[in-house]
Amino acid sequence: MRRFVEIDGLDGDPAFTGLPRQRSRGRPQRPRIVYAPTQLLGFRQLLPVQQPDVIYLDWQLRVAEVLRSLPVELVCQVHPEGYFRSRPHPMESVAPTLRGNFRAQLETADVFVFDYPSTTAMWQAVCTGARVVYLDMGSG
Repeated sequence: MRRFVEIDGLDGDPAFTGLPRQRSRGRPQRPRIVYAPTQLLGFRQLLPVQQPDVIYLDWQLRVAEVLRSLPVELVCQVHPEGYFRSRPHPMESVAPTLRGNFRAQLETADVFVFDYPSTTAMWQAVCTGARVVYLDMGSG
């Protein structure tokens, strides 16, 4: 008896439609690095569990300081939600900081730096031709 395989599916997650797959940036003199940490949560928590806010904020500031010391163009893209949603983010005192549309970074960054794996932004960046650095803090 012959059986036929039927493949059925959908269009996929809309967060990944229209992402730039091939980028045509030449080799820049100073690579553009986008550090995109996840949100600070206050008394809430995500899965996988991240460090308490006081430790994670210290981590974010230290990472930004190290990246700023390199011969690169650094931009920190802070998460639009979380504890600092409607107030200044402490990262602004260390490096140029953006809020809002992460998609705009997908076409201009040469390197993305993430420290939390369960974020759509990280997986959008993986879909581009840019390099992606994941700093494993033991959360994923």
